[in-house]
Amino acid sequence: MYHEVEGGTEITIKHGYKVWIPPMPEKSAIHGFEKLKKDQKWERTLLPDYWEDRREEEIFKREEWEKMVKDGKIDRKKSHPFVDPVLEKFRRQEFARREEGFWFYNNGEPTYINGSHYYYLNWTRWDHVENDGYPIFYENQIHRFYFRELCETDPRSLGYLIIGPRGFGKSCEEISCIINRITKPPRKKWAAIQSMTEKDAQDVLFIKKVVPMYNDLPDFFKPINDHGTSPVSSLSFKRDRKTGKAAHKVKFDPEDELNNLLSWVGSKEKALDGETLQDIMQDEVGKTEDHIANVSVRTGVNRNSVFRNNRKIGIQRCTTTIEDMDSGGAACLELWDDSDPDKRTANGQTLSSLYKWLVITQECDRRFADDYGRIGPDREIPIEDIDDPDRNGVGKLSGKKMSLLEYHGNERKARMHDPIKLANWVRKHIMSEQDIRIKKGGASTFNQMIINNNRTELMLLKTPLWVRGNFHFEGKPFKSKVYFERDDHEGRWQVSLLLDPNDSNRFHYEEGLNGKKLLVPNNSLKFGAGVDPIKDVKTKNPRASKMSAHFKYKYDDKIDRGKPVEEWESCRYVARYHFRPDDSKDAFMDVAMGMLYFGCWANIEGNIGEFTGWLKSNGMDKFIMTAADFDEPSFESKKSLENSLVSTVEVQQAYISKIRTFIARHLHRRNALPFIETNDQLLDFEIEKVTFFDDVVSLGFCELGDDAIVIEQEVPETESSDWFPEFDISEDTPVLVENYDDEFWKDLM
Repeated sequence: MYHEVEGGTEITIKHGYKVWIPPMPEKSAIHGFEKLKKDQKWERTLLPDYWEDRREEEIFKREEWEKMVKDGKIDRKKSHPFVDPVLEKFRRQEFARREEGFWFYNNGEPTYINGSHYYYLNWTRWDHVENDGYPIFYENQIHRFYFRELCETDPRSLGYLIIGPRGFGKSCEEISCIINRITKPPRKKWAAIQSMTEKDAQDVLFIKKVVPMYNDLPDFFKPINDHGTSPVSSLSFKRDRKTGKAAHKVKFDPEDELNNLLSWVGSKEKALDGETLQDIMQDEVGKTEDHIANVSVRTGVNRNSVFRNNRKIGIQRCTTTIEDMDSGGAACLELWDDSDPDKRTANGQTLSSLYKWLVITQECDRRFADDYGRIGPDREIPIEDIDDPDRNGVGKLSGKKMSLLEYHGNERKARMHDPIKLANWVRKHIMSEQDIRIKKGGASTFNQMIINNNRTELMLLKTPLWVRGNFHFEGKPFKSKVYFERDDHEGRWQVSLLLDPNDSNRFHYEEGLNGKKLLVPNNSLKFGAGVDPIKDVKTKNPRASKMSAHFKYKYDDKIDRGKPVEEWESCRYVARYHFRPDDSKDAFMDVAMGMLYFGCWANIEGNIGEFTGWLKSNGMDKFIMTAADFDEPSFESKKSLENSLVSTVEVQQAYISKIRTFIARHLHRRNALPFIETNDQLLDFEIEKVTFFDDVVSLGFCELGDDAIVIEQEVPETESSDWFPEFDISEDTPVLVENYDDEFWKDLM
């Protein structure tokens, strides 16, 4: 399908892939030509009525010939077994269709299915009880099988990742493709099956699917084998080994056996390291738990098994459903993003060397299919024909009709009041690529849909809305200005709003008690910060909690008054820090410089006092928000009102409520919270495990800080345009508005 076909047609399928199909034959040669249009549809080609009788006679004569060969009475190379010419004609027809594909009329439309699709529909028997176990034809399958053949033939592709909802037949389709390839030349090939666990690979896939599917094939599609009818580990296409005198009498040619193998293997990342394979099926990659294997890493290892000696040997076939895609979901989505055909290296490959393919509910809700296998999103059917026990009273509308889009839209609307139920429904019935990023509702207390929509938009941006880098003092610490330096590789900060480097009006100095010189923030009316600190302990433990800080550009009445919320430039998060160096004091210094850079105080969780003590020792007492700064009795610390706010149950409930409000009002603006990692923590947040969610804590403390009583400092008036560079964010990539002379901004962006 990758290579041009003489006289054929190039068509474009989903995700922009281009494939070639062969030229259409004469109309009279297309199957179903002689039928009325309404009767033209996919039909299996059955074994002829005479098959069993003629086959029995053919087998009898072949067995006689085999016996004479074994007895040494006939030279195998100078004689041939009996072949029934009528049966052989049918066999050759089916082998040709298996290789070349098949044309048939479908309600008047000439339709081409490729060889692997024909093999699947006509000869792969499984669990479709309404069709004697054989698959039912649906039009959406056509391009899916085109796509698989494209990946087999495109030298730039080493396989694919297919994601979709449950029930569209992914496992049976993949197994059919693998059996089809391994039961025919080339010889000496190996195909392997991996799944979530070894037990799933062996019991669920191999024993319960591969073996019965193979056993139900017609005998002419079963090569010589030595595995019997109930194998538990592999299908082995070798001849039975002879010993003793029989071994000397029979001289077999190497071509008498394929010597191919299909087996299940373990799930570990290096289970196939160093091997050479024609096909590797990785089932449920999104549900493979991280402690078993990181599937993104495993596909990287397996890549070297299908690409050997600088040439393509085989392909990886990765599939998964979205439902329950949690433990391995992040690695799977990383693999998905790395398999985007629009993001290729200069060598023409995707980052994963795989191609992606999405199956959505509009393609596979078979209740809305017509007699010709067409599933139309707008096709209406009677309500009573929608057999769904969870339809919540839809049956009361008996006599009416409903389309697929209307039905699933109603189901989503009915769950809008409960984000967890809605997220779980969407995962079972995905309708767009955005839906595959929906995380399981679980115990999260925040609106899953809004966060996921924001997260998806951020992930699809070609360039993030922030730059990575670090803050530095121009001179001596705490006695000079702070500036930002971009560092895309080792930057510890993500910053989406850069201040004018010429502005020196962000903090000033005052005389404190005993002549102590104090630094005082000037910009706490415009900026706020929340910090979840760490203990002052040196550690190299990668699992140790990290210091987290979020900085917010508060609502600015000067620039956003009268504008709709969607157009606000303020009321958004502009910086994130989430890091733990070996020495915690390095993190203290990082966050302190952030506070000085933005010139604002910070609401610091007071359960751990080392950071606030360190700030005070460096003259930053007035950069620390205290419980006394809140006009809220329940926030009073048990110790002193001079202390930072302690994360009590009341405080946690307060910041959770504040975060919910921020999400509902502002997260439809993609720049309101542009940090994907923070969005991830909001999705996973569980109040019972709050210590695991330092980003949420710092975000919550920042939100609470909006309610603190700020005493305005007497500082020189400045316009907003003097403070901030202007960016056009109407497109995917923020563009600096050309109204600054300082080259600093252009260099950063």
